[in-house]
Amino acid sequence: LFTGAEGQAPQVYDKTHLVIMGEYVPLADIFPWLRKLVPPGGDLTEGARVGIVELAGSGVKIAPLICFEDSVARVVRRAAQKLPHLLVNLTNDAWFGRSAGAEQHLENARFRAIETRLPLLRATNDGVTALISPRGVILEQVWDSEVKSYQRPGFIFGAIDLSEPKATVYTQWGSWIVWLSMGLVFLGLIRLRNTL
Repeated sequence: LFTGAEGQAPQVYDKTHLVIMGEYVPLADIFPWLRKLVPPGGDLTEGARVGIVELAGSGVKIAPLICFEDSVARVVRRAAQKLPHLLVNLTNDAWFGRSAGAEQHLENARFRAIETRLPLLRATNDGVTALISPRGVILEQVWDSEVKSYQRPGFIFGAIDLSEPKATVYTQWGSWIVWLSMGLVFLGLIRLRNTL
């Protein structure tokens, strides 16, 4: 829920990509006993559409991404197709504990910034809060150099370019070039086999 300026209706974004067994249980409608396998609250309903939120009076459009959505390329691609100025990820990475999961989550986010050529701001609970450039460079992050950990309270300040966003080849065409390349390699292997 994003509150607007005085007199404006609030804007709402519902998470569109749920994490299996953490936020939803596949086949739970057919086998209700499966719901007992996940913690309470782990049977959510996904939102219907990717949303863009305009910051009141600024003209700046942001694409909110909740939790692990910034790791899912197709979700971020759909959001980027709406040409936001900024991707914003709000996430609770506490469930990773002291594993490398939070750092891996950050690295996934860097790829999404590169693919979409959009800056990405991550505000995390017990994860890596960071500002990432459209080239995937971490411009700012919460870091405690004394104990070499990101797991501490903190905040960041940073400047980013909010010029008019442009669609990238990836946001326009997705992974078709990967599939085309794989198809050409496959055809080449068949042809090579037939000539041997």
